[in-house]
This record gives sequence, structure tokens and C-alpha cells, in this order.
Amino acid sequence: MRTNIATSLSVSVVLYNSPVEQLNTLLDSLIAAIERLRKHYSLGTTPIYLVDNSDYTKSELKDIGNNEVFEKHQIILSHIGGHGNIGYGSAHNLAMRQLRSDFHLILNPDVFIEADALCRALEVLLNDKSIVMLSPSANSPLGNKLHLCKRYPSALVLLIRGFLPNKAKTLFRTRLARYEMHELQETNLPTKVSIASGCFMLVKTESWSEIKGFDKRYFLYFEDFDLSLRMSKLGKLVYAPSVKIIHGGGGASKKGLWHIFNFVKSGFRFFNTHGWNIF
Repeated sequence: MRTNIATSLSVSVVLYNSPVEQLNTLLDSLIAAIERLRKHYSLGTTPIYLVDNSDYTKSELKDIGNNEVFEKHQIILSHIGGHGNIGYGSAHNLAMRQLRSDFHLILNPDVFIEADALCRALEVLLNDKSIVMLSPSANSPLGNKLHLCKRYPSALVLLIRGFLPNKAKTLFRTRLARYEMHELQETNLPTKVSIASGCFMLVKTESWSEIKGFDKRYFLYFEDFDLSLRMSKLGKLVYAPSVKIIHGGGGASKKGLWHIFNFVKSGFRFFNTHGWNIF
């Protein structure tokens, strides 16, 4: 790994009534990863934006993080709030307006980052200037492999994956595995992919800004699919298995009717924009 390379990083995390303990776990892992990063790169000050779509007030966020620890590691923790629930992508876009970094990390609050993850990620990005977005290897909190990268979906696959009971899904095991790119190799070599998950997207800031960030018409769901396809017009999206995280996510089928409605609404918008694939 190269050392003393000058670069810069920023981070945004969108909150929606996120548990304080969960956020502190994420921030602790970020601090450790940024501290490791500084041993290899000349990084400068790293801003972390907590973009708050929830019912928190700034005073309630006083229990999140430790200001002395952030100052020690040259991290500025900024709160962006008071705008209400404007959707996941639009919230990240609020942070984009303030960025001056080379690379930007888009995060969910329910993520834990391994200590060497950012070092390995920046090494990949700096070694190949054509890469505009990186997706990591992820496990669930129980240690199960999560498949964050996807092929272009069909409407049928999304219905199967999102709404069929698990026993019925076994009938479509091969089709679902292909969609979720189960064949991706867990070597250290990055692999080009089509679609990445919004829970962890490390992007080239200049490219993200060039396409004006997330499409604000997506309130929830498919904003990461849309962003991936638009970013891919500027360069490569890669899966980097050496970059490891833990993610505690959930599908639309585990949510209520409001979430299912938004899943279907955003799905129609996605296919109407990028092209329908029924089967």
C-alpha cells in the first residue's frame, strides 16, 4: 500500500429516528477506519455529515459521539436538520452541496466498517482512476453473506425477491442467485458490476456532483439503482471484496404497507426511466 498520498474524504449518513446506540457503533467504526487511513494517506480534516430526516433535534444529538475524540482525529461532525423527511437520496444531496473532497462515502446508519476497509477502498480507487463507485463485501450481524451488488432487475425477480415467502423462493433459487451476482469471486481483485447498494457507496465526489447526486423523485427505494446506472456512464462501478462491512438491513416484504407502496411506486419509476424488463 502506498503511503503519504494526499487525498481527502467526506462522509454522509442519513438518519430517520435511528437508535443512538446504533449511530455510536457506526461512528466508532468510522473513527477507527479513518485513524487507520491517516497512517497511509495525507488526509486533512474529514467531515461527517449527519443528515437528519427524523424527529431528532440538534440538542438530542448531543449523546451521539464524543467531540474530543473527533477533534483528536481531525474529524468534523456536522448536523444537517430541520428539513423534515425528504427521502433518502435527497437527504444525501444536502451534504453534497458542501463537499470539497476527492472521495465521498454514502452510508446507512446500520453499518459497521472494518478498521482497514477505507484503506483498502482508497487503494482500489487510486490505483484505477476510471472507477467512480466502489461497493464492499458485506455480512449480516449474524455472519451471513449479503449480496449488495445486482444485475439489472426484472419485474418478476423483484416480485419474487420482495414478496414471496421463503419456501416459495427456493423454486427460483437459480434466478435469484444470478440477479444477486452470487458468482462474484471473494478475491482481492475488484470486479466490475452494474448496480450497488446505497448502504455503502464510496464515490468519486467530482463524478457524483457531475450527475447532481441522487434523483430527488425517488423518495425511498431504487434511488441507489438509479444512481448506479447514471454513475456508470462516467466510469466503472466495482465490487471490492477486500473492503468489509457489517450491515443490518431489511427488505420491503418485512415492512408495512407504506413501505410496500413506496417500493412499488419507485420500482415503476425506475423501469419507466431505464427500461422495462418483465421476466
